[in-house]
Amino acid sequence: MKMLTVSLILNAVIVFPVSIGMLLNQPGMTVAFGPESDARRILASVYLAIGLVSVAGLVALTLGPTPIVVPMAAGLLVMQVVYKMITVATVGLSSPVVMTNVAVIAVHLVTLVVLSRG
Repeated sequence: MKMLTVSLILNAVIVFPVSIGMLLNQPGMTVAFGPESDARRILASVYLAIGLVSVAGLVALTLGPTPIVVPMAAGLLVMQVVYKMITVATVGLSSPVVMTNVAVIAVHLVTLVVLSRG
């Protein structure tokens, strides 16, 4: 469960500040995510959902073994790996956001391998 905890904490540490920055239109967000728009607010909402599900998973892990935590978290991580890999193909590695995505992919893949081995 250590790797699962690492992945969930990583999600929260990344997505909360980024999504809040997008929603508040903080400096640097336009360069990284484009101008203020409905699309950027939707992306911020998706990021917030990833963060909230990650925090829920962390709380559940802290409270003790719950049968739904691992499948829920595994589904979240698989979805993130897939969409982040798609960003590599659609945006390219020149984007700092995509480079961060690649690092997150690596951590989440290790977590998924560990989880698959029981």
